[in-house]
Amino acid sequence: MKRKWRLIVGMGIAALLLGMYGVRDAAAGRRAATGALGTQPTSGALPAGPDLVARMQAVLARAGSVHVDSTVSVSIPGSSRTVVRDHVDFSWRDSRVSSHATTRSTSLHTQPATITTDHSTTIIVGHREAYRSERDPWKCGPSTESLKALRALLAGFLHTQAQGARTLGAETIAGVPVWHVVATAHIPFLSATPTDHSIDLYLAQSDAHAIKQTLATTGTGQPIIYITVANVYARYGTSVSTPLPTACTGKS
Repeated sequence: MKRKWRLIVGMGIAALLLGMYGVRDAAAGRRAATGALGTQPTSGALPAGPDLVARMQAVLARAGSVHVDSTVSVSIPGSSRTVVRDHVDFSWRDSRVSSHATTRSTSLHTQPATITTDHSTTIIVGHREAYRSERDPWKCGPSTESLKALRALLAGFLHTQAQGARTLGAETIAGVPVWHVVATAHIPFLSATPTDHSIDLYLAQSDAHAIKQTLATTGTGQPIIYITVANVYARYGTSVSTPLPTACTGKS
């Protein structure tokens, strides 16, 4: 369960923790308080949000694969903070995954605070999965559950609701002109009904492929949990060629 949690969090959705608490959207309140800071003025009418979301989904479906640089922060005030930075190559076309994650956990129960850092690698080739933490031996097994979870997250992204999506304006990310769109995504939990969340999308003005996606949510249970997600997407359609380690190629 621990490695599945890291893989899913690395893809950008803290589904396990969210499933334990009632969740309200924090992004909408933050946008209302700050306005559209950083959004560049545009001349003429903005492209319709629903049209941009539909084009984004079409690009992702055709690509068959994408690289994701993901940063997820999970905080419990006065208790702990965990930040997962993951670099993921995911090909749903070929059922291949290469993930390299760094997890930095801070416990605030001690003074000074206790900080631990862990590096992990996950490789999936078809029905086989290999995982290891730090320099521990590789753990090998079937990839069925991990692929199922990843595809569910992908489906949640693909099923971002076009209806009601709003284009806030034009921005630039890493030199790329983008449209900033606010939409609702159907995010699946590990063991509960998928839940709608407001997300911010930054879509290339050239063809509406996703450049960046952000999400912020707050748990309403006890203790309160704050979760932020930032995913940066690149290298659409690139093959994932990382092989399984030798230790996992011949085991059933």
